[in-house]
Amino acid sequence: MESKRSESSSIVNSDVSWWRKMWSLPVPPKVRLFVWRAFHEILPTMVSLRHRGIDCDVICPRCKDVMESTSHAIFDCPTSQAVWKMSRFWKVIENRKAIPFADFLRIVQSDVLMEDFALVCWLAWKLWCERNKVLNRVPTQSQVVGSDVWLPPQPGYLKLNIDASVFPGSDHIGIGAAIRDEKGSILRAVAKSVEGSFSPLLVECLALREGLSFAKEIECVNLEVENNAINVVSAVVENRELSMEGPILEDVK
Repeated sequence: MESKRSESSSIVNSDVSWWRKMWSLPVPPKVRLFVWRAFHEILPTMVSLRHRGIDCDVICPRCKDVMESTSHAIFDCPTSQAVWKMSRFWKVIENRKAIPFADFLRIVQSDVLMEDFALVCWLAWKLWCERNKVLNRVPTQSQVVGSDVWLPPQPGYLKLNIDASVFPGSDHIGIGAAIRDEKGSILRAVAKSVEGSFSPLLVECLALREGLSFAKEIECVNLEVENNAINVVSAVVENRELSMEGPILEDVK
């Protein structure tokens, strides 16, 4: 009996320690909340919605091949795997067994540096956001069309989406870029961590340069760029002078 109590106490202490690290992770609060929901299997995946009593098809709406669980949506769907394959975390993802998302997250957290684990969580969150955008790209009459709805490129073009995140309390930022076709399918993607402390505007400039360099590297010619940073877009279009960001914007042009 005493042995069982000791084992139970050890598990509880381990959980408390793990969550303390999780909540102190240098990522935006929305990313930490996403990880918490994914950890407890309460993301609104198709399987989860069915378990809640909602009459819906449990098959993944992107690959239309298998049931959409949390692990499938974030790691196993071919669309998500296309992104992970371009990251330095692919070997860890590829060797993952059929284990719950929570168990896998613990394994990753114990195997990589804190900054890298933050990037894994950020990238997983971005993949979930992209999944939602693809799901909602065709609005119905009951939907409100907002600026977050992904719009396809013009015929014959691909679209480059870029994003960047500043990790509070850290000297690293996360940069991501994805190239998609008119159906919203991710063809190529890249994610990386950059060391340094930058202003929000400089972070967006770095993300734009990284995305365009990536597109050039894989020889994308007909390309539309989608960037939510209005200041960066205006500076490029209007040839506006920006002190610290100037050299980077010159590279972009």
